[in-house]
Amino acid sequence: MSINTTRTHVVATMIAALALAVMVGSAPAATLVQGSLQSIGESQGAGGATNIAGVSVTPGHEGYSLSDGVANGDEGLNTGGLDQSFNNPIIDYAFYTTTGGSTAITELVGGSSSIIGTATGTGTNSSTTPQMRIWSTSVPNGAFDNYDFTDMGRPYNVTGTINISSLSSGSVYLFFGLNNSSAETTTIDLSMSGSGQTTVDPAALVLAGVTPVNATKVVRYDFSDAQNYDTITWSYVFSSTSATNPNRARFGGVVVTGIIPEPATLALLGLGGLLMIKRRKA
Repeated sequence: MSINTTRTHVVATMIAALALAVMVGSAPAATLVQGSLQSIGESQGAGGATNIAGVSVTPGHEGYSLSDGVANGDEGLNTGGLDQSFNNPIIDYAFYTTTGGSTAITELVGGSSSIIGTATGTGTNSSTTPQMRIWSTSVPNGAFDNYDFTDMGRPYNVTGTINISSLSSGSVYLFFGLNNSSAETTTIDLSMSGSGQTTVDPAALVLAGVTPVNATKVVRYDFSDAQNYDTITWSYVFSSTSATNPNRARFGGVVVTGIIPEPATLALLGLGGLLMIKRRKA
């Protein structure tokens, strides 16, 4: 074996070991933490208030805003611009309703990705006036036919999953409306799991007696260093000591943002493989 061939073999071995260390030994612990909780509108809509939240998932115009008194929530992309931007590009989204006299929830507006799985849950069989405006077209022009909207349909027990196997970090935004008196409790719960990994399960967010009432809210959860994790499970549960109060539960939808990481470790392994091929040809 020549000196050059031996040197190539040593370099390839070192690169492969380094890549393995990056993938296995040196990765920091994964985290899933609650971020900001914001009130972004009035959940009663045109029947009781005009400050309807607007959410835009239109590429290049992603964000959300309070309509600030504009009738029917006609702001967002149309008149006042977006008050808040999402922290990263949107990867997938889903907004839900329980229209049509059914208590089962259905997806009303959804993204083209399959990151967000099918949600399950129950709601009341009646709907309300529009709760939240959703802009989901690609070329906003200010016209009412430029967006879809959901009346949120009063889902009160909803759970779903998010496939994060292609992401090492990102954020989950949950939009919901509530009318929390002292008799009502809204619980948001998320956890993150992966094969052979310890489940990351932060404390649930419990909202009771929150002001202002009739509020549309958004809560953000951030996950990081999750390259060995596959799934985030989320749930929204509204409970009340009053038999009629579940009618005031309103779950809106989920938006997932993030950046699909560059396969740096695969690049290192690929370089090591090329050097091994060179060694065999030497």
